Parts: sequence; C-alpha cells; structure tokens
Amino acid sequence: MNKYRVLTLVAASMLILFLSARLIYAQTDCGDGLPCGKLPWDLPVLPLLPSPTLMPTIGVTTIPPTQTPGGATATPAPTTVGFDIDVSGINDQFGTLQALAEATDPVVEVSGTPVSNTGQLATLSANSGTFFGYVRAVSEMDLGGLTPLIGFVTLSFLTVLGVKVVTLLLPILSALFGFARKIIGIVLDFLPF
Repeated sequence: MNKYRVLTLVAASMLILFLSARLIYAQTDCGDGLPCGKLPWDLPVLPLLPSPTLMPTIGVTTIPPTQTPGGATATPAPTTVGFDIDVSGINDQFGTLQALAEATDPVVEVSGTPVSNTGQLATLSANSGTFFGYVRAVSEMDLGGLTPLIGFVTLSFLTVLGVKVVTLLLPILSALFGFARKIIGIVLDFLPF
C-alpha cells in the first residue's frame, strides 16, 4: 500500500509540473540587459562581394623594335611591369614570428626557481609513476560499504577537474585556431582564384 501512495504522489507532482510549465520566449525575457522586442539599432548592411573573387591583372606592354633596312625581321619583345604590392609589412611580421619561434625556450619560474621546459618534462616523467601508483592503490582499496561512495566522490572530483581543464583550454585552442585561420586567410589572399 505504501508503494501506491508514493507512485500517486510522484504522478501528482509530475502532473502539476507539466501543467505549470509554459514556454519562455526570448522577446518577453528582458533580464540581464536583453532588449525587449525589436533591437534598438539597425543592423549594418554589408556590401555584396563579386564571386568569384576578382584577380588583379598584370600589365604587359610591348615595345616594337625599330626595323633596320635590309636586316632581319625584328620581333617585338614583351616587357613585364610586375606587381605593385608592398609586402614589407608582412615580411616584417613574418620575420618577427620566425625570430620568436627560434628564440630560446621560455623559462618558467617554479617557486622562484627558473625551470626550462625539458626540466619540467623530466620532473613530470619522474613523478608520473608515483601518481599512477597512488591511483592503483586507491582503486584496489576495499572500504566495505563506503567503496561506492568513495568511488562516486572520486569520479565527481575528476569530472569537475576535467570540466575546469576544458574550460581553461578552450579559449587557448580557439585563439590558436583564430591565429591559424588568419594565416591561412593571408595566404589565400595571394592565391589566384
């Protein structure tokens, strides 16, 4: 009989939850600085780009040679004008990037002591066996009835730690992706399409 009361109580609370639920529209929700209704400013009108992208033309002029009487027939020789693109700023930026890449490894100060990247990796590799030894010892520990609770606490801690690490890494990865996209955009600007 007690099961039926619990089921009835759960069903009644679910029914009340479904009946009280309503749709929330973004236009009526004005909290946190959101505008109500139409945006108070006009959206910018972007110009239409020609497709395919126009290729700059290279001007070639021919200078007709002077014909000497009785000599061989002269053929005109084309002379190229070349590109009138100033790439000195881009060359300077790529030179700076190359100098940064070829610079010495950055030194990280750990507790006031400078440590290089190779030193950090050596420390991590030396201590990784100890860390995984602790993990194996804790996973094989039998705590009786508390074993599932300790496992849940450990799993939830690792989940929170994983989410924090992902939250830290996503802006860094997006910045690297944006940098790579800008470099590809610079290269694509010079390719003829």
